[in-house]
Amino acid sequence: MHVLNNDSVFIGYRMGNTLVMTHHSDKCKPARLADVMITDFREDYGETEFHYIDIGHVHHGMVMKEYPSIFVESFNHLAAPDKWAHDSGYRNRKSISMVLRSRTYGEVGRRVLPIQQIRDAILGTVGPARSKSVYAV
Repeated sequence: MHVLNNDSVFIGYRMGNTLVMTHHSDKCKPARLADVMITDFREDYGETEFHYIDIGHVHHGMVMKEYPSIFVESFNHLAAPDKWAHDSGYRNRKSISMVLRSRTYGEVGRRVLPIQQIRDAILGTVGPARSKSVYAV
């Protein structure tokens, strides 16, 4: 087992020709993260072709934004909104995303599971408006 070093709020890891950095993005906004990756992970950045930054603070899916050779993206989450988020009008599609990244080719696929499908899988049921699919978990 390998545990990533998380002494910093900017966590980078390299997989062959792919470099990924994660950050909560509450203090450092997405537009600045590309500079952080290039500076803090200079050697890995220079030796890799595919670069991704996964963020979480916004709690909703953000269309992937490309900065020169770096893709920054946030994803939905499964948590219910707290009072502040609800009263502020924040709504999101509750889901989890699985992004497949190759050591050689960067991103090669993804899968999104909506919360309803996850609930159905846990309960062993299929909801009234949903039908089984070949991708059922």
